[in-house]
Amino acid sequence: MEPWFPTFLEHAPDKARELFRNNTIPMRWQAGDILAYEGADCTHFFIVINGNIRVYKPGDRSREITLYHVREEQSCILTGFCLLSHNSFPAFAVAETDVEAVLIPADLLREWVGRFSAWQNFLFDTMSMRLSDILSTLEKTLFQRLDVRIANMLLELMDQDENTVLITHAELARELNSSRVAISRLLEKLSAGGVLSQQRGKILILDVLELQKIAASV
Repeated sequence: MEPWFPTFLEHAPDKARELFRNNTIPMRWQAGDILAYEGADCTHFFIVINGNIRVYKPGDRSREITLYHVREEQSCILTGFCLLSHNSFPAFAVAETDVEAVLIPADLLREWVGRFSAWQNFLFDTMSMRLSDILSTLEKTLFQRLDVRIANMLLELMDQDENTVLITHAELARELNSSRVAISRLLEKLSAGGVLSQQRGKILILDVLELQKIAASV
């Protein structure tokens, strides 16, 4: 079986690929596993092969702020910062699905970043993408109404064939950095207006056009 390489190493020097093949550690996590705690030491960098990891900060009254998600061929830039600066991890990370990844020891990551432009570019690109994610989250949280954010999230996650979204009120609250009570109240209002129908762990979109109008409103 051919060894797995991330796309950014496809045209890297043979030595960079050899070091990656011989020194990375395969890892699997199950959905719900906590991968990192705020204040923990960072010992390994990781790249996701498949799956979804959520990186978040806890707030008051059991609320959480989702900073970003780490998906296929992506990594957590906060982990990279911690390893390169020798600081502790400033957030939490949880596996939202089963995750397959590769781990890279901290000392090797520092060496590879210093030796290979492919690794330098990967970290800079990841930093740029994650900064954009965080700024977008802040902008939406501070300046968009909650009903607009709910509508956009439901449209983004909706199964186009069945017009359904598999998500709970608690999960929606975490993604939108709100409280479960506020989310439930607005979903009930949308249900009463005939825009959607709620079932356990699932939302059926009844009026896509109306939901799109809400999503586009200011």
